Amino acid sequence: MIEDPSLPTLQKLKKMLAIQPRWFILSDIRVLKELKQRYPRQWADIDEHVTLGWARVRQVVKEGIQEGAIRPFDMDLFIQVYIGGLYRLLDGKDGRRDGLTMEQALVQMVELLLYGIAIQKETRQ
Repeated sequence: MIEDPSLPTLQKLKKMLAIQPRWFILSDIRVLKELKQRYPRQWADIDEHVTLGWARVRQVVKEGIQEGAIRPFDMDLFIQVYIGGLYRLLDGKDGRRDGLTMEQALVQMVELLLYGIAIQKETRQ
């Protein structure tokens, strides 16, 4: 998928960022909360993976900037916004999804982030 040269850079990023993390138990948020509260060491491992597992995304973004599909931006800030958004979506109390499934909400969040970094042709009048 990511190695497919026919796939545009923004599509690659969307696929990379919108994939539901397999190590999250998304069907029951209580399990995630219990993991965080009762197993802080395991939670720290998951959190570290989410925070540090960005090498391939960084590479695709770099390629997108080089080809002119993405404007330069602060990647560390982008990662923090993504992680913050993901954790808010996972938070059952405050992370309201207004009837969306987790997958739908994650795709919409990623689309919002990508739209913010995509180069748009401006119409000057």
